[in-house]
Amino acid sequence: KNNQLLRASIAGYTDGSRSEARIKGLALKRAQAVVEYLVSKGIETSRLSATDGGASTIGDSKTEAGRKENRRAEILLSVH
Repeated sequence: KNNQLLRASIAGYTDGSRSEARIKGLALKRAQAVVEYLVSKGIETSRLSATDGGASTIGDSKTEAGRKENRRAEILLSVH
């Protein structure tokens, strides 16, 4: 919040158990929810971006535990 040089790119991910169009929508919605939260905590919108990372393959999408691992948001910080 206090370091005006920091920028955050938030990528939302989901599991691969849905259609490609649904995956993209859910992943972007997840990233946008994180952006909204950060804005509510006082981070300027201009310092944030949301993208859909699509379907993730960290966990095994054939199991519930793996699907839970794949449903996430990642934050990449950069200095400008």
